[in-house]
Amino acid sequence: MRRELGLPAWPERQRQQLEHFRTLLESAPRVLLTWHREQDGELRTPSPWLARIEVFHALAWQHDLQDTALATLLDHPLTRVRGHHPLAAPRPARQPRVQLPAAAIPGELSVSAHATLIDCPYRFFATSGLRLKAREEVKRALEKAEYGTLVHEVLEVFHAGRDGYPAPLPQPLTGAQRDTAIKQLEQVSRQVFDRELEDNFEHRAWLRRWLALVEHYIDWLIGQQAEWRFEAGERTGERRLAGGQLLVGRIDRVDSGLHGAQVSDYKTGAAPKQAPKQAEVDSGEAVQLPSYALLEETAPAAVQYIQLGRINNRNTVRTGSRLDGAALADLSQAVLVRLETVLDEIAAGIPLPAWGDEDTCRYCEMDGLCRKQSWPDP
Repeated sequence: MRRELGLPAWPERQRQQLEHFRTLLESAPRVLLTWHREQDGELRTPSPWLARIEVFHALAWQHDLQDTALATLLDHPLTRVRGHHPLAAPRPARQPRVQLPAAAIPGELSVSAHATLIDCPYRFFATSGLRLKAREEVKRALEKAEYGTLVHEVLEVFHAGRDGYPAPLPQPLTGAQRDTAIKQLEQVSRQVFDRELEDNFEHRAWLRRWLALVEHYIDWLIGQQAEWRFEAGERTGERRLAGGQLLVGRIDRVDSGLHGAQVSDYKTGAAPKQAPKQAEVDSGEAVQLPSYALLEETAPAAVQYIQLGRINNRNTVRTGSRLDGAALADLSQAVLVRLETVLDEIAAGIPLPAWGDEDTCRYCEMDGLCRKQSWPDP
């Protein structure tokens, strides 16, 4: 095809390269050719043209063309570069512990920033203190095209309604309305995703991925609505802390029941990374759920994760980790006291260490700043 189009094919390119190689060899009485003997720990062979010359020379003159003079010069003491610098050589990197000036403590903390502070104080120092959020800013700029954001919007429109979309179905849903609800959720999904498709193959794959979960979501919803009714979606909440800072966050979903409100957070990513386990929530290590409870003016009766995705290689919609009753009240209060205490300690000059926790570091964008890879082995 390249020949028919009048374009050079590989035989022509090879002949041209050979011509350049011969011109190089014939342009001077003495030529030194070098190549990397190793790359990534593996031996590299020289060019076949150079190998042919070596073989010919060995057959004709019974010795190889290896030049040992350069290696001899490199080993000579006089060829070694020596110098003096007044500054001491840098010491090996250590697990950093840094202070954040009180003036640099952000006046507004998101729920995710709170989680970062608990997961790794040094990461909080870098992201919220130094405002090193270039990647996050790029991520937010592309957020409208992200799968999770589109799913959140689909569910908000399905439950709350919006001009140009089907009206919400009456609550509560029953088994008799299952097929109708599935069709309506599929219609809403296509309308929301169609705005982003624009012949983008990845977005089409996202739509198919979500449509495979629709019937599972309706089945989960029918069971959920035996006790809870959808009240609001994508609602912003805030809580004034004792030190004057503001804890803010966006709540995915609020349902109402006989005993109060239930706050839910959708998890559309991989379950091991996106949804903390119940033990992590109960111990106060995973602070998202109690933080969302703190954002509500009236303390909710329950907070929970809703997992939407493939779990154990099966499409699943289910309730994940959950807190309610006295456990929620006690833990949210303890999380609040700890957050206010830690912020006061930071303002007083307490250092923020890098934990080096494997689970946290696996997804950290600040690993090049803390240089964990160069810390001495424990």
